[in-house]
Amino acid sequence: MVRRKQPRGNQRQIDYWTENNQGAAYQKPFYSVGSGDAYSPSLGYLKASFLKIRNISASYNFNPKLLKALHMQSFRIYAQATNPGMLFSKIKFLDMDAVSAFSNRGITIGINAGFN
Repeated sequence: MVRRKQPRGNQRQIDYWTENNQGAAYQKPFYSVGSGDAYSPSLGYLKASFLKIRNISASYNFNPKLLKALHMQSFRIYAQATNPGMLFSKIKFLDMDAVSAFSNRGITIGINAGFN
């Protein structure tokens, strides 16, 4: 493993290819300044396919006949989850949607009630 020189908060070990680590997940870093090879900058790109759940919502409206006996006009319960997580990602150390290692997550639970 090779540790890249970055600010302390961004450091992580990356499995780069070296002579002693030939079964690595990633090629060795390639820096080409004026090499004349038009495709050399693209050699460091990774397949970054991902599938992410952004929003899940569910609600239930209670039966109006049941609510009439309770002197209620309407009653609904609901829940919502925002950014609950990834289903699939080729790159494990980065949230490709947020372009960082983290994304905001949230859960909302509520009740809507209407009375006569």
